[in-house]
Amino acid sequence: MKNFKHLIYSTLTIFIASCQPDPANPLNQDYRNGVLVVNEGPFQTGTGTLSFAHFKRSASDSTYAFLDVFQTVNGRVMGNIAQSAVRVGNHVLVAVNLAGTVEMLNAKTMALEHTFTGLGLPRYFQALPNNRVALSDWQDNRVYVLDLNTKTVVDTVQVDAGPEGMAYLPNTPSGDVLLVACSGGYSDNNTVVVLNAQMNRIKTLTVGDQPHSFAQDPSGTWWLLNQGKPDWTTPANGTPGSLYRIDANALTASLYASSADGSLHPAHLVCDGTGLVFVSDRYAGSAVRMPLGSTVWPTVPFLTGTSYSVAFDALKKEFYSGKIVDYSGPGQLVRYNEQGVALDSVSTGQIPGFILPESH
Repeated sequence: MKNFKHLIYSTLTIFIASCQPDPANPLNQDYRNGVLVVNEGPFQTGTGTLSFAHFKRSASDSTYAFLDVFQTVNGRVMGNIAQSAVRVGNHVLVAVNLAGTVEMLNAKTMALEHTFTGLGLPRYFQALPNNRVALSDWQDNRVYVLDLNTKTVVDTVQVDAGPEGMAYLPNTPSGDVLLVACSGGYSDNNTVVVLNAQMNRIKTLTVGDQPHSFAQDPSGTWWLLNQGKPDWTTPANGTPGSLYRIDANALTASLYASSADGSLHPAHLVCDGTGLVFVSDRYAGSAVRMPLGSTVWPTVPFLTGTSYSVAFDALKKEFYSGKIVDYSGPGQLVRYNEQGVALDSVSTGQIPGFILPESH
């Protein structure tokens, strides 16, 4: 009997150990338990990559990273330029901008499930009901609707120039609506297009120059970060970045705060529950923080060093900053606590432009 019990215990031990992620083996991972980093890769040459970072959270745990899980798992490169990603149910979608594709991956294994082709210049995602996802695209200034069940594009609508970040607002007086920030793409624009559940335009809002990204605070208020229009000849003459507050009931937008510096153009807005955090300049500025209720534009760095991208894990109460070490080699992902104190870091692929936390 003792030998039998010992055999059962040994078998269970081996089984449990075999189910644990292996820090040395990217093919033995549960990629839902960590941070995904979308790396742009070199412009027009080479390929974008998808990195994975797992951070130590217990004595028996360890911190480790894999620089290119897409190619390792699937045996091919992703394409140029990797732009953004989203988790939807059991899937991860990655937009590959210059390739005109979206890669649909198994969220646990990173195995390729489908490639959406024939797109233009895909940018950002927004999850919708019924396992569907909206995708902004610069080439023809469109929003596509991808159905993850049928793996097809089921709808498309033309919006204003340069659609970027989006926000889905359910149960407004106008029904479920999708807000689409339209930055102008390779030119300039200052509108947010409002689409109803049937993907018809019902309203157009005028906002700051080059609207970029949305975030929602715990009160339900939606915020929009506008980058401002750069002046490449005299940077100080650019229009400044700004924050607009969105009224979800009236579907209106009003100026809330603006920068005094026309040479800086902010991006990557997130809310940490008590404040709004964003990168002060899209070309690797500092991550700054504006407490909710304040109208003073933040200028003091909140996270140490420069940031090319930033994200916040609402459950773990952690910030992540993507940093460009140089433009020809690996980048860096730094983890911070809720107070903005750096905890640890790992290497990433080249030019970490978008961060997908474990919980978002």
